[in-house]
Amino acid sequence: MCEYSLPPAPNWFSSGALRGSPLGYVAYASHNQIVILSVPEVKVVESDNWRDGGPALNPPKTFIINDAHEDKTKVCSVAWNPDPGADLGKQILVSSGDDGNVRLWKWSPSSHSLVGQHTIHSENKSKVFGLDWSKADPNLVVSADETGCLVSWDLMTNRTKKYFFGKTCVYGLALHPEDSDLAGFGCKLGLVFIVSLAGTGRLIHKMRGHDEDCFSVSWCPTQGSDWQMVSSSRDKTLRVWSFTEGKSVQKIKLPSSGKGRGNASSSFVCCVWLDEHRILASGENGELVLANLDTVGRKEKEGIKVDLLHKEHFKALFSIGVSRGVVYSVGQDRIVPAFDLGARRLLYSLPTLNGFAYSLASNPVDPSIIALGAGDGIVRIWRTAAKQLFDVRQVKLNQSKVMSLAWHPDREGLLGFGTDEGRVGWFDAFTNKTNVSFSNFQHRSGVYSCTWGPPISGEDGLCLYSVGDGRLVQHSTNNSSFVDLFSKPEHKTANKPNVSQSVWRLVAEITFLLLGLDDGSVDIYRVPGLKLVGSLKSHKKLIQSLVFHPDCLSSGASAEHVGWLAVASNETSIHLWDLETTLSDCGAEGSDPVMLVTPTATLDAHFQRVIELAWNPHQDGILVSISYDSSVQVWDINTLTPLHNFQGHTKRLMCCMWHPTQTDLVMSGGEDCCLAVWRPVDQPNSRPVQRKPQKKRGRQPDIAQPKMCETGGSTALSFEQLLDQHRQHQQQQKQPHSAVARDCQH
Repeated sequence: MCEYSLPPAPNWFSSGALRGSPLGYVAYASHNQIVILSVPEVKVVESDNWRDGGPALNPPKTFIINDAHEDKTKVCSVAWNPDPGADLGKQILVSSGDDGNVRLWKWSPSSHSLVGQHTIHSENKSKVFGLDWSKADPNLVVSADETGCLVSWDLMTNRTKKYFFGKTCVYGLALHPEDSDLAGFGCKLGLVFIVSLAGTGRLIHKMRGHDEDCFSVSWCPTQGSDWQMVSSSRDKTLRVWSFTEGKSVQKIKLPSSGKGRGNASSSFVCCVWLDEHRILASGENGELVLANLDTVGRKEKEGIKVDLLHKEHFKALFSIGVSRGVVYSVGQDRIVPAFDLGARRLLYSLPTLNGFAYSLASNPVDPSIIALGAGDGIVRIWRTAAKQLFDVRQVKLNQSKVMSLAWHPDREGLLGFGTDEGRVGWFDAFTNKTNVSFSNFQHRSGVYSCTWGPPISGEDGLCLYSVGDGRLVQHSTNNSSFVDLFSKPEHKTANKPNVSQSVWRLVAEITFLLLGLDDGSVDIYRVPGLKLVGSLKSHKKLIQSLVFHPDCLSSGASAEHVGWLAVASNETSIHLWDLETTLSDCGAEGSDPVMLVTPTATLDAHFQRVIELAWNPHQDGILVSISYDSSVQVWDINTLTPLHNFQGHTKRLMCCMWHPTQTDLVMSGGEDCCLAVWRPVDQPNSRPVQRKPQKKRGRQPDIAQPKMCETGGSTALSFEQLLDQHRQHQQQQKQPHSAVARDCQH
């Protein structure tokens, strides 16, 4: 149902948060869910420029396993079934969370289901960062938590076995590619272990070489002269360990590139052993690098040569995944780059959202440029007409949520915004160095509307207007001054209006300001002077959205529904008003205020309040609406009928708009931290469907729990524990002799 999307952001500080499938998908951990991306089929292109776009690519398909783990928990690691012969339509992956649960999923592009789970780690209330699926035994999954507890899970028999090789925090785990009994893991303080999981478990090697925490380990896929394993550490080195010798045989120092874009160097390093001679790793400042064990630098003391693949991340790089020759990575900057290793070129850098998608705005000068405001304090400037697949620039404001956006109608790059903290500001989105300016006024609550309009009080040029906590405030971009309009004596009324929305309209060179109020009415003011000339009174609850039909379509043709106003409120119905004649009459001097109570048309289909509306700029009389019922509805105003309904979102919606360059696409986003791009004609439903409230997944799903086998492991026992074991052993030896003596007496 969805063409593509900007998905939720990946989780941080886990080297196992991103994994690739041999069948052409990658999965990463995001909040308490799992996001799955399709891997494009790429062709080798000879190019000297690694940023060369190469052949055109389609955006990756996105699939999400919602609520994969409990609410308010995070998924730490994921792993795919490594069997390349598995059914493409029904793949299996496993996930682990900071709640201590390990869950098994059957997934296909059309559905997913939970088929297994064990909760052994939750007994220690431990985060499970170490997770791997054995290539040697497709029925074996091993996990490790921050207390040092390892659990092997036999999927065929649904049995688990617990091991303990010392109390140490495990950050990364890797199973041997050919021996299912061998596992390696990296720990806090730089320790690296190689253990056997046969029987009750046995510690083979306990190795120290890193000076600081070891975040990830990876086995060499082939044996060569000896089985080897690589580890990465906070000390910014990679170490290659010999299984036979039990010690480090090679040290690779990651190249230093100075400070990364004004930030301190990263303290997180991860690695993946790609093939016999090549190792992928993260650099000091989030770079993706490739170490070739067969080559050395120009000077002998330089050691192994390390090549730079890309610098798309400007902060830490946490996890690397590979599928079909495409390398994916996740970092602190919340983007997911895809790099074609064969052609040595960047395919795309997928932006992700770490907060609600609150607002969308299209640039009036160049409509192909979109601004997206989200709850992570970042404004994303997206050039949708660029050759690059995702040409997105991120502007970090602060930790507040960006709830409203408005482009200046004449100055191409000037963008105004409002936040949940009540702050109002603006910046030039097209300059290399963005300087954000804030108004001296701050609302007491969130800013739900930002618009540009002519000055009402004492300014020259267009001003930025904000609506929040019932106030309409005019802001000057010249000196950051402000005017609380309805607090000025000349604009005071007996009943001060509580404003919730605003929109401007120019009719016959007369400017009108329409204000939506919390009582459901819409007041019409003539500017300058802010004189009330009319009211629309059909809704009874707070107005959420006011939007006029465009005068001209994107093709240049004149629209038929010029002057039509669509109004949404906290009610489920949408009211349409043909105001072209009404506004012309209100423009006359000395005319009395008019009151309209019956809308031109009413649209009814949603089950909950309607939040936002958007007219189609490419086709006359087509409207899209979003609602708290989690659906997006497309309407035909000519026939007043619902056409298409999109149900790809799982939570309440906040913003919507028509794609500015692709005329058959709609964009929508909301509380699921996802901006979906979808095609209305592909939707199976024509109107919303009542959804049953989804129950939160319980801690114990209705599936068979694995049986616990004898616990294994070797641990250092205290003298008292050894003495107690010795006494128990002696007691067991005496019991048979006592029984024999009793039999002899009889």
